Amino acid sequence: MNPLVSVLMPVYNGEMYLKEAIDSILSQTFNNFEFIIINDGSTDSSEKMILEYDDSRIIYIKNEKNLKLIHTLNKGLEHCNGKYIARMDCDDVAISCRLKTQVDFLEGNSDYVLCGSQISFISSGKNRLFNFVSKETDKEIRSQFLVNSPLAHPTVMIRNKIIVDNALRYDINYLHVEDYKLWIELSKFGSVYNIQQVLLRYRLTTTQITQKTNFEQLINAEKLKFEYFLSILGENSKDFDKESELTLNMIKILLSKKDYPEILFYYSRINTDIGILKILLILIAMTKTSMVNSMVMLKSYFSLVLKKSGLIPKNSH
Repeated sequence: MNPLVSVLMPVYNGEMYLKEAIDSILSQTFNNFEFIIINDGSTDSSEKMILEYDDSRIIYIKNEKNLKLIHTLNKGLEHCNGKYIARMDCDDVAISCRLKTQVDFLEGNSDYVLCGSQISFISSGKNRLFNFVSKETDKEIRSQFLVNSPLAHPTVMIRNKIIVDNALRYDINYLHVEDYKLWIELSKFGSVYNIQQVLLRYRLTTTQITQKTNFEQLINAEKLKFEYFLSILGENSKDFDKESELTLNMIKILLSKKDYPEILFYYSRINTDIGILKILLILIAMTKTSMVNSMVMLKSYFSLVLKKSGLIPKNSH
C-alpha cells in the first residue's frame, strides 16, 4: 500500500545541517510517509550520514554525478508514490506538525492543488531571525504571481495526481525560478493556499546566492511574470500589435525622461477597445505592491511593447 505522503529532499554537500533536517522529518507527528532522499553527487560526508539511518521510510537514491537541482527534483518526482508530495531542503527544519497540518488541509479541501505555509528564518546556527508572512488566499496568491513567488519552495505540499495526470515537471528553461514556474502551472488545475502557521524553519546562509545566480534568477523571473500577465489577458494579448505608433512614440519619450507618474497619467486617460494598460494598472492595484515595484513592472512592460513594435532595438538595455 502506497504511503499518503512522499517527502522529497535533494542533498548536495549538505553535511553541516543534514542530520537536523532528516531528524525533523523522521520525528513528525504524522507517520504515513516515505522519505525520498536523493544524493546529487555529494563529495562530503552526506552519503555516510544518510546511510547511518535505519528507518524503513527512507528511500535513498544516489546520482553518480551532480545533475543539479532541477534534474534531481524531476528524478525525484518519478519516484514519488504518495497522494501528496512534500518538498524539503537539506538545511531546513520542519516543525513536528508540518505534515499533519498540510495533509489535514488538503484532505479537507479537494479543490486545492497545493499548499505552503509561513516560515521562520533562522541563521547558520539555530537563532531565529524573523518570520516571513506570505499571502494566504488563492486570490491573493494569484495576484502575487505578478510580482514574485508567493510560496516558499520547501514548505509546499502538492497533490501528486495533478503532477502525474498533466506530466508536470520543474522547467529547466526557468533556472532559479523553476519552483515559481511550477506553482503557476499547478494553479491552472485548482486553488492554492498558504497555511497561516509557521511549519518550517528556513535557514539563511551566506553561500545561497551568487551574483551570477541572482542575475539569472532576475532575468527568468521577469520573463515568467510577463508570460503570466499575458496568460491573464488571454485572447486580448494578441492585440499588443494594435497599439498605435503615436501612442508608442509618446511612451518612448516618457520612458527616456523616466517620467513614470506621467506614464501612469497618460495611460489612465487613453480609451482603447482593448484597454490593456488599464488592466495592467488594475492588476498592480490588486497586488498592493509598492510604487517602486509598480514602476519596474510598467517599465518592463513598456520596454517589451516598444521592442516588439520595432521602435527601439531588441538588443537594447
